[in-house]
Amino acid sequence: MPTNPRFNVSDALTVGGGLMVLLFSFFPFVSYSDSLRGPIERSGYDTWFNAWQAQTFMAPLTWFVVLGAVTASGLSAAGYLTGHQLKLLRFSAPQLQVMCSAFAFLVLLGYATSSRSVVFGSDYARYLGDATFAHGINFSAGGYLMLTFALVTVVGALLTLYNVGPTLLPRPKLVDSAKPVATQTPSPLG
Repeated sequence: MPTNPRFNVSDALTVGGGLMVLLFSFFPFVSYSDSLRGPIERSGYDTWFNAWQAQTFMAPLTWFVVLGAVTASGLSAAGYLTGHQLKLLRFSAPQLQVMCSAFAFLVLLGYATSSRSVVFGSDYARYLGDATFAHGINFSAGGYLMLTFALVTVVGALLTLYNVGPTLLPRPKLVDSAKPVATQTPSPLG
């Protein structure tokens, strides 16, 4: 670990990716399929949900996704601002960043690849018969953007772990207040 941390490209990817996950969590995360959207809109109900809404099957897991991505970002920022890498339970900050960002990415990948429907359990199986269910809840633009930037966060965290990438912002050297500062005495001649 460097004793004088710097903010490099890997930190920028981690911080930027985590903040974008937070931003896009307010966009449509899931929405009803086109065939269901019309009747649902006419009934006066919402046709899409963001990652913060508790009405659907998503909460609180989507909240943990955002928390993981933001935590990975915060660890990068904290390391730069404090001047040393944090440790928690013998894990270094870069190791924690990889864990948090990988959690966020893998959960979002699970959401993106799973089939979601408005019918559950045995009702779902009885409804399907031999057909595939095509009318359900679709992963939406906000979810895909969160997934993309969670991957950016993972890449940044891995680059941070392996200390790869050029420096963007070197941390300024702090003046040590314990050392006396040499002052110049005025010349008696003028």
